[in-house]
Amino acid sequence: MPIQPMRRGGRSLRMDLDQETNKALLVKHIQESGGRDASMKEFEDVLPALSRRQIKVLIQELRNEGKIRSEGARRGAKWHPGTAGGFGQGR
Repeated sequence: MPIQPMRRGGRSLRMDLDQETNKALLVKHIQESGGRDASMKEFEDVLPALSRRQIKVLIQELRNEGKIRSEGARRGAKWHPGTAGGFGQGR
């Protein structure tokens, strides 16, 4: 019998773990870019199972957590490591 994920507030804990794992993969990619700008296209390559909209939600959460920051806007936005303690910059 398969183990059922625990539920909290209508969401499974597994979903939360997956979201945190995906966020960690995005941050790792940005950090390993070696100062080179990271783009949405690269994020889609890193997380091919997610839609662009799902990736945007993760990026917004990371920016609000201060883990990443952006330069530029819209399609031209490039992503860099943020300041882990505060809110992201470059809105």
